[in-house]
Amino acid sequence: MEYAAVRVTMAVFSVLPHPVALYVASGLASVTRPLAQRIIREALRRVGEVFPDMTPETRQMVVARAWKNLFLNAAETASAATFSEAQLRKRVDMTGLAKLRGLMKDHEGLIVAVPHLGNWELAGLGLSILQFPVITIFRAQKNRLVDRYLERLRSRRGLICVDRDDPYVLRKVVRHLRRGGVLAILPDVRARTDAVAVPFLGAESMVPRGMGMIACLSGKPILPAFALRAGTDRHAWHTLEPVWPEKGDRDSAIVSVTRSVFAQLDAVVRRYPDQYFWFNRRWIHDPLN
Repeated sequence: MEYAAVRVTMAVFSVLPHPVALYVASGLASVTRPLAQRIIREALRRVGEVFPDMTPETRQMVVARAWKNLFLNAAETASAATFSEAQLRKRVDMTGLAKLRGLMKDHEGLIVAVPHLGNWELAGLGLSILQFPVITIFRAQKNRLVDRYLERLRSRRGLICVDRDDPYVLRKVVRHLRRGGVLAILPDVRARTDAVAVPFLGAESMVPRGMGMIACLSGKPILPAFALRAGTDRHAWHTLEPVWPEKGDRDSAIVSVTRSVFAQLDAVVRRYPDQYFWFNRRWIHDPLN
């Protein structure tokens, strides 16, 4: 049933004219929010923990906008599967990509850390549509039908997808980077094993050490970046400050580079809380047991 719902929703969004798809997505967000009270209450709790001084009214507004953003993201991701480069440029301000292009030119390989902010799927797809050679590491969904469908959707636009549980994942990604490719990675997820403790959104969070490990093995910098919503049908690429892996002890270098990236991500989520993904089942602050 979940797979059928995802397929039907994405099919509808993909055949509708893009403005109509966004209008429908906005309506679905309004209709479904009262029906998803358990999820909404949990999101309100999370926002309250991160922003203890925020008024209840502001928390409600932040979560409502974040919920709407989630539905708009789905419509945009379905449409982006058929976007041309010209169509993408009409909807996304590319000014922020100048730093990314400069780093690619100087270092012939780059790790782009994209948080669950704005439209993170469009951020990765957009780089691929712009002819950047992008590889991404995905985490298998519990629903295998949904998982395979999402992988096909991403691969359709040239994204190279590697399963996190692939025993050769590090080798494949490092080789791709050394050949001048881009790794697009979602760093702000909870990790049970092989993790690094970082301060993030007001608590110590256990996050994957893979991003830092890949940076150290490849010698490539990490660029925190995101596609922020600038209107219902507009986005703008933003890049923060690149972080280079330190030389010397690898374990301490992994911790250092990961913490530096998350310090920047923390600040940007606090600035745009209504575009963050507060609905993750595996909330980054939840206990790991």
